[in-house]
Amino acid sequence: MSTAQATGFARRAYRGEAGVSEAVFLNTAPQETGQTGPLWRVDFADREKTSFYLSPAPARW
Repeated sequence: MSTAQATGFARRAYRGEAGVSEAVFLNTAPQETGQTGPLWRVDFADREKTSFYLSPAPARW
């Protein structure tokens, strides 16, 4: 998954009006996510400092 794809997924899921402030690829998932391995973190420039964590692995439907 690219930065643009991670940002796009997060924007579609986000229900606020703020823009994306940063998208970062993390090699190790933060403890609070309950996940292991790498993740994308997409941050929004809102009062709550909303962040989305996304798996870089392609979805299998």
